[in-house]
Amino acid sequence: MPNPNNNQPGEADSVLVNYARFKAQEYNVPAQDVMDIVEMVEHQKQLTKTYLERGKREVKITQSAL
Repeated sequence: MPNPNNNQPGEADSVLVNYARFKAQEYNVPAQDVMDIVEMVEHQKQLTKTYLERGKREVKITQSAL
């Protein structure tokens, strides 16, 4: 099945990706450079979510110990 967004395998499929491609064309910047930044942002979002979930678990454990 063809990929309608022409994303590379493993590439984030989001509004951010489409917007980044649009801006890369608008400012005549290499799309790969922009996509690398998008990938870093997506990775940082995932890390933040993971740390937040871990912190919530630690708070629950601490509260239950009190």
